[in-house]
Amino acid sequence: MTQYLHDYFAGHAAQAIEGMKAALQAQSYYKRLELRLSKGEDLSGELPVIAKVGNAGALQVVKEAIAENEALETSVWNFSSKVHKIGKVTLDMHKEPFEHLPRVTQALFYKCPAGAITVNIQTAGENFKIDFTTEKTKMAAEMAMRELEKEISFALLSA
Repeated sequence: MTQYLHDYFAGHAAQAIEGMKAALQAQSYYKRLELRLSKGEDLSGELPVIAKVGNAGALQVVKEAIAENEALETSVWNFSSKVHKIGKVTLDMHKEPFEHLPRVTQALFYKCPAGAITVNIQTAGENFKIDFTTEKTKMAAEMAMRELEKEISFALLSA
């Protein structure tokens, strides 16, 4: 495994976890606003813009913000479109009952003439683990890793 590949996927995971945290915090904030607005509470003192649009308009905007942040929770895990085209990407998220952040398993399957590589990213809370699974032959594995490194480098440079 090359340090470049490890750093790239570690940066991707760290950035995605931060984005997921921000999306969850925003959802929490907007859900509290939604609850208060649906009860008919006047929030124009706290949020002056509500006086201009009214409670009904503000409630609609809050519902849209909740939906947008729910979509953002998973979209932060997307690779750039050019990196995504390199191989097959899978994403699995599930929420444990007593954990704030969902657990994520993301895999990138890359195949080249030298062999196949599977890059697995698994999270638990703010922690993540990256595993590279390659061919059994050490030389073929090294060549495949170099090819993946080149592909990712070219994809990031051309983006």
